[in-house]
Amino acid sequence: MSLLERYSDKIRGIIPYKGVNSFSINDQFLCEIIIRTEYAISGLRNKDLRRYLNELSPGQISRRLKRLRVHGLIKRIGNTYKYYLTDTDRRVILTALKLKNSSSCLNWQCLLQFNSDFLPVLAPIL
Repeated sequence: MSLLERYSDKIRGIIPYKGVNSFSINDQFLCEIIIRTEYAISGLRNKDLRRYLNELSPGQISRRLKRLRVHGLIKRIGNTYKYYLTDTDRRVILTALKLKNSSSCLNWQCLLQFNSDFLPVLAPIL
């Protein structure tokens, strides 16, 4: 099982946790936040995430942190409320974000930006 599969597969148990989908906007934004270098030294807390995810309640952010922890993307620092990324997890997130960004130009809107002559042909499909 590859690292990307391990993070994207659903974990079944008493409480099931869905996988991390690097093509989902919400999961991508969350990964972009936790990979910031400012959290590499001091760690990441729920309070830190609230600055960026202000539309979510603290409980919702806690559930997202728990999902990341269950999948092994973040590890908890003992007896604190701080989390950190390991080097392997940092590489996996960077790879997933790179995949997302490189494939984002394969949609119809990007194709239309490069060649607007196809707009009348593709308009019924879009």
